[in-house]
Amino acid sequence: MIKVVCVLKSCEDYSWDYANKLYENVRRNSLYEFEFIILTNLEKFDVAHNIKILPLTTGLETYWAKLEIFKIKGQVVYFDLDTIIVNRIDELLKAIEFSSDAKKHFWMMEAISDKRKFASGIMAWHGDFSFILDQLPTNYIEKYDKWEQDYIVDRLEKNNIYIHSINDHINLASYKRDCKNKVYPMVDVICFHGKPRPRDINWFVGGKQF
Repeated sequence: MIKVVCVLKSCEDYSWDYANKLYENVRRNSLYEFEFIILTNLEKFDVAHNIKILPLTTGLETYWAKLEIFKIKGQVVYFDLDTIIVNRIDELLKAIEFSSDAKKHFWMMEAISDKRKFASGIMAWHGDFSFILDQLPTNYIEKYDKWEQDYIVDRLEKNNIYIHSINDHINLASYKRDCKNKVYPMVDVICFHGKPRPRDINWFVGGKQF
């Protein structure tokens, strides 16, 4: 069974409503059975009964806590909490399902910014990629600053693993660039990067509330 994973770390920007919204978005836009997993350092849970909670244990700060998702093995897809799914994502889930563990398949979304090729807002894999967490150097902040996606790409390339594009399987759009006034029919997933967050606009995009 495919595992859908997200991370909720205590901060001002995110809360349990983001995790619940993401779960509902996936459930509504996929025919696949899936296990929904939240990694969190929060102790009071406010989620649906069929959502699995796992603790964050490494103490990694800010965005870097995301690397704990690589403790989860098998067929996995990760979404940032500020992601809105508006149409079917089954083509991506099918690609994960029929991929080979032996070939170490890994996907990342293409970066919205021209400064880098890939971003970590949506990732997927089949197999064991725990080395991405295990091989994190002690000077990771000094070397990569806040750009954990650069570290992930660097680690994959150093382990000779080809990165497939998630954009080959789902149509991604930027809220700030593409969807402030309208969500086009071909869009499958809307990515929020920076401000505003979905809650800031009450999840109201292109005339529809998600």
